[in-house]
Amino acid sequence: MLNESTKIVSIAALLAVCVVAAPASVTLGSDAGNGLIVERLQGGPEVLYEPHPESGVICLAVSVEAGSCCETSITRGISHFLEHMVFNGSERYTREEISSWVDDVGAFLNAFTRKETTVYFLLVDTGQLEQGIEILSQMFLHSIFYPAELEKERNIVLEEIRQTMDNPVSERNRFVDRYLYRGSSLAEPVLGYPSTVESITHSDIIDFYKKHYEPSRMRVVVMGGFDVEKARGWLVDYFCSTGGCAKAVDRPSGYRAGAVPRWGNEITVKGDERLTPGLDILIPMPSVGERDFPAALLIANILGTNGSPLRSMFESVSLPDPEVSLEVHSKFSALRIHVGPCEGGQEPYYKVPSILEALAGWKPTAGEIESARVSFVSSQIFDREKYHFYIMSEGERIGLFGARYISATIEGVEGVDPGDCTKLLERYFRPLRFNACLIEPKASVRSRGGTEAM
Repeated sequence: MLNESTKIVSIAALLAVCVVAAPASVTLGSDAGNGLIVERLQGGPEVLYEPHPESGVICLAVSVEAGSCCETSITRGISHFLEHMVFNGSERYTREEISSWVDDVGAFLNAFTRKETTVYFLLVDTGQLEQGIEILSQMFLHSIFYPAELEKERNIVLEEIRQTMDNPVSERNRFVDRYLYRGSSLAEPVLGYPSTVESITHSDIIDFYKKHYEPSRMRVVVMGGFDVEKARGWLVDYFCSTGGCAKAVDRPSGYRAGAVPRWGNEITVKGDERLTPGLDILIPMPSVGERDFPAALLIANILGTNGSPLRSMFESVSLPDPEVSLEVHSKFSALRIHVGPCEGGQEPYYKVPSILEALAGWKPTAGEIESARVSFVSSQIFDREKYHFYIMSEGERIGLFGARYISATIEGVEGVDPGDCTKLLERYFRPLRFNACLIEPKASVRSRGGTEAM
């Protein structure tokens, strides 16, 4: 979710976005044509260039290894707090100067914080790329944290937390994450807690910034109408500590701070009258870079459609249609399934693990796989045509894995066949590993007990 308080927007930029053709293929580590060019700058970030010479706009995104998973018990929420703070001025630019520049050139500047990464992105006219790079580098490497701004932003963040707690869907997700990600730092909320945000000090902000906002921990994506050599030179000027660059070097495997949850094969039962009853279940899947990951993308797509075999399975035990998504983290991916309130009482929820385990015998047809492939690729192309849409939807995953994720969603998905999907289902659904949280009325919890081992 983007943070309205940190958003610096010009409507002109949104109206000026032009649709360009997405590249037909991606060539990793290549300087040819419209392919993706990947390099790590010496003393600086990894950079992914995707040039579209015909485009009149550029999307510049910078991600950093800073999220709720790398916070301590006394700094919960500091990654998101810091995201707010860096918009308040740097050595060269005041907050007002940054805002005025965005308005004057018709740009769009925003950011979002997730569990393992924070992403900042700028949509700007092609003629403004150098200054855009400079301004983002100032925010990332040269921010000045004025004490007066600290209290202003603290109040804004606390209000965001209050709004989240007042939102039934957001508060429910925040609550069940404690049990779906049990035993890992991913269980903590991105916004933190009121008590921890209130206690974060000026020196805490500076220390966290110095530790995490370091060029070698960053990844830059440049998409649109630009000259690669000029962009490379400007990135070296503003983001590198030593200068120079090395093309197509070994790419880092992604941020590794977030631990893998302990898969307990339990349904944790919690009663809370404020939260909508229902079941949330998390099932481990292959990580980005593993051979089976593209198949997991397509399986998640099939299970989330009207033709999903889960629909009839759930209907047979009086459960509503499930909501299915694939979450991607640094060390693992996971199929997340939400089942809403049902009229058949609470007992049907306890049948969900056995229903899911039956998927080990499901064999998706070539037609189902092709339909999922077309749907997935079409969605990717639509977002890539609008640059900033792509960063908003995929920025977290690209921030974690860079070109490896892009390759998996293009060449990887194209190469999936029925046999790959069948092997994935056999491997991950029998025996089934999972974490689950069931929200019930308090009276039901008292009569049943707190946890059900499956």
